[in-house]
Amino acid sequence: VLWMAKEKRPPGRDFPLPGPDALIDPCVMSWEATIDLGKEKVKASSRIVAQEKRTIGKSEVACFVEEISMETGDTIAKGKRWLSAEVPGHIVYSDVSGTQRGREMTQVVEVLAFEVKK
Repeated sequence: VLWMAKEKRPPGRDFPLPGPDALIDPCVMSWEATIDLGKEKVKASSRIVAQEKRTIGKSEVACFVEEISMETGDTIAKGKRWLSAEVPGHIVYSDVSGTQRGREMTQVVEVLAFEVKK
């Protein structure tokens, strides 16, 4: 299932999966899928829920806030990512938590500084 944007669009982004990552087109605002990877099935989804500004060093960048979730046989993860086309790699901040093989896990990624050379 896909929901598409007509005007403001988040940057293109990848969605990490066991095996090849899914590449999400900028016009996609929400999607959900069950993907058969042979050994296991992955239920995954993401949706853009807001637009916010975040400060990185002395710069303020416009971000799309994305809620993400993924379930496999032994992993359940949910979280949010702040995405901006102004930042290389597009992920400004990410906070994902859940369980993997029965153990609690949390992953936080934050850009502390960046430079775009022209």
